[in-house]
Amino acid sequence: MYNTVLLGRQAFLQAKIGTRIFADLANPRGPPEGERM
Repeated sequence: MYNTVLLGRQAFLQAKIGTRIFADLANPRGPPEGERM
């Protein structure tokens, strides 16, 4: 049970970091459209 919680939490953190890196690769200087919104 404890291991499952740790694995789920680690997977969630990795997904968050991966999404952030992917967004940075897509828009290295930041999305102007996102700032307007």
